Amino acid sequence: MKQRLVALALIAALATLNALDVEKDVVARSRTYVGSAYRTGGVEPPAFDCSGFVGFILRPFVPALPRLSRDMADFGTPIKKGDLRPGDLVFFATTETAGAISHVAMYIGDGKIIHAISDGPERGVHVTALDARYWKKHYHSAARVLPETERPVAPKKQPAPEPEASPWDTWDGYVAGDYAQWKAREDAAFDKHKDAYDADAERNKFEEWKRREGKK
Repeated sequence: MKQRLVALALIAALATLNALDVEKDVVARSRTYVGSAYRTGGVEPPAFDCSGFVGFILRPFVPALPRLSRDMADFGTPIKKGDLRPGDLVFFATTETAGAISHVAMYIGDGKIIHAISDGPERGVHVTALDARYWKKHYHSAARVLPETERPVAPKKQPAPEPEASPWDTWDGYVAGDYAQWKAREDAAFDKHKDAYDADAERNKFEEWKRREGKK
């Protein structure tokens, strides 16, 4: 009986994945939160940080999606910028630490991304152009995390529209993102390791080894 229940649960989960409608379940849903406030550590309405927002939208379909942007980048399958599809993640290095992933957005098609922004001319959840000067300059990488599903054949590409003016075309500065949260976690892990290290015990083991091996 237990095995049958497990099998039914797996079938239901697979059915959910196969039924995923990226435009409706991911893109359209994410747009309903435009205007939400930014809050460091925010993972649900009414306020989000960048990875908290992405996780809130995608985790129903990707339960194992990590919490922070850098871990999300390691978790996903790397893709080229030119291969982006709606629901893919886009990562940026926006702090003084060059090359360090600090911000994540979700691609929603038509050259647009949606994200919760901590600093700059637009704060909170906004839709922006991926190629606005600031985001183009700080682009780091992209990854696919959603399961492969049946997708309609993409229509033939039309001539690209004239780029819209964006406040991000003229702004220079740092977007803190969730880098500080990642750094605090790594520092805490190092401190824990350091506290657990017993230098005297290590020295005694070394002296014992020397005596055992007849070394001076």
